[in-house]
Amino acid sequence: MILVLDEHTANGIAAGEVVERPASVVKELLENSLDAGASRIRVEIERGGVSLIRVADNGSGMGPEDAAKSVLRHATSKLRGLDELHSIATMGFRGEALASIAAVSRLRLVTRQTGANQAFFQDFEAGKLIDSGFTAGAEGTIVEVKNLFYNTPARYKFLKKDATEAAYVTDVVERHAFSRPDISFALSKDGKQSLLTPGDGKLLSVIYSIWDSESAAAALPLKGDFEGIKVSGYVSNSHHSRKNRSRQIFIVNNRVIQSPIIRLAVDRACQGHFVKSTFPELILKLEISPLEIDVNVHPQKTELRFSNEQAIFRAVYYSIKNCLDEASGIKAIAAKPEASSDPPAESVLAEKKQQEAEPEQLSWQELNSDSRKQEHLEANAKSVELPVSEGKAETVFPSKLTIDYQQAMRERLIPQEQAKIFAEAAAITSDRKTASNSSVDDTKTMVRNFALDGARLIGQAFNTYLILEKVGQLLLLDQHAAHERILYEELLAARANNQAAHSQILMQAIVLKFSDLEIQAALDQEDKIRDLGFDFEQFSEDSLVLRAVPLDPERPDYSPERAFRAVVEEAATKTLNREADIEEALHTVACKAAVKAHDILSYQEMQSLLKQLAGLKDPFHCPHGRPVIISISQKEIEKYFERSL
Repeated sequence: MILVLDEHTANGIAAGEVVERPASVVKELLENSLDAGASRIRVEIERGGVSLIRVADNGSGMGPEDAAKSVLRHATSKLRGLDELHSIATMGFRGEALASIAAVSRLRLVTRQTGANQAFFQDFEAGKLIDSGFTAGAEGTIVEVKNLFYNTPARYKFLKKDATEAAYVTDVVERHAFSRPDISFALSKDGKQSLLTPGDGKLLSVIYSIWDSESAAAALPLKGDFEGIKVSGYVSNSHHSRKNRSRQIFIVNNRVIQSPIIRLAVDRACQGHFVKSTFPELILKLEISPLEIDVNVHPQKTELRFSNEQAIFRAVYYSIKNCLDEASGIKAIAAKPEASSDPPAESVLAEKKQQEAEPEQLSWQELNSDSRKQEHLEANAKSVELPVSEGKAETVFPSKLTIDYQQAMRERLIPQEQAKIFAEAAAITSDRKTASNSSVDDTKTMVRNFALDGARLIGQAFNTYLILEKVGQLLLLDQHAAHERILYEELLAARANNQAAHSQILMQAIVLKFSDLEIQAALDQEDKIRDLGFDFEQFSEDSLVLRAVPLDPERPDYSPERAFRAVVEEAATKTLNREADIEEALHTVACKAAVKAHDILSYQEMQSLLKQLAGLKDPFHCPHGRPVIISISQKEIEKYFERSL
């Protein structure tokens, strides 16, 4: 039997599509304020928005007649007919927001139209009008939402704790502030102001206000005009990246959206400029004819359909790539390469469909989701098998040379101090062998560790690679990968021995600013992060104070700030429950603490690096699987000089 739903049930279903949590209420009210032409918008919340949400603006306001209609379902001033759906220029257009919010809360609307003598108010409870009349009030509109979901307990129980819901609200306000730098946004949580933008029309000012001064300093301006699509915004330089996409914001015609095709274009453009599995900070703004997009795709209007996805891809790809190339000192021959260099349409769309099937990283609706899948890093290089020294030197000298001369040459290849280093490493390995009852596997590991035995350290190339000479071959060693491996095994050993990852107290505590989402993630997983060796606590609403870090903070080029930020970003992306997640976090700590490419090392520092590397179980790969050492045979070199056939 088919029944016609009553009004209360129908309104509740409609509200379920629009109002998922306090953050979605704030989003709808912000869009109304923007459509009203406001230049100042103030948002206040209590208990994460569950007890109170108040959004006040200085927009055009409404008269009594329009105010009365505004809370009716499908009542809107922004759409007159179906044909106008093809050219929507406003943020809202469905006419469902206020009606849906009122259906699941106690709502008060106070509005005063520009030029009017007094304001008009209406009070609603569960969608029903309780009271209305005239009152005092400034020009503009104030919407108060109290006791959200009080009449729908089934939906209320799915909300997260107040701090997490407040973080979602903050994320929504921040994204709208990025979309409209000409408007001043303010956010207060439980009586304390946590966000304020100047509204001076400068996007860089918003980046500085919401993120931090480092992000503003690293921002590179984007500018492009491709096939009628205007591109603007900022992208961080290659030295400023994150472990997730939480600071990648896409804005189309001032509307913050999610888009697989744009995300794909960004990833493609950044290839070669950023380390694998890291992402730039990005505010990407597109201006496109409303006739070329369909905004009527999703109830929350966060998704768009583009009539020409290839044009969107090219505009985003070339704008970002040209910007990064220029910043890298690589002169672009043309703003847009030949058409033949465009990624094939089929491959782009196929990859887009694959990305659509994957969850967005750090979606504010998915934070702390236990079902999020982690991408595992795969080794991108095979093990480099180096010749093994077994006490016998390889004979590569011409037969006419005397044995005494050969012995003299070998002694020249191994300076006395370096021989001492490898002797100490041999003793360490010998002790390991005895402790493990001389098993066959341990013997193989011991022999592999002697791959550097008999090698002569020549020096450093490009301030990145150590050059060693061994009989019959030339060895190149990546100093960063080698040091990263050393520190990673040190951290693993400390964790196995319950030594809190060699936590070292900082001489001076460091206060670091984070987003609400990151702070909440760090506090939610505080015990896991402390187990990694970091001692921290909340310093203020938008910052954490760091007091201790794993490893020695006085190591050359070790940045405790970078290491801690990276781990917090890891925590914001995933829950650190699985051993694989914890090991990945240790990878991050080791990577941030290791010497970097282009760091100049003294001869003694290079020797120390080799000594530590020789005692490792696996000295041939960094924690991510990249090779530490490669070998070039003497015969191969001679081929280049045409000395051999």
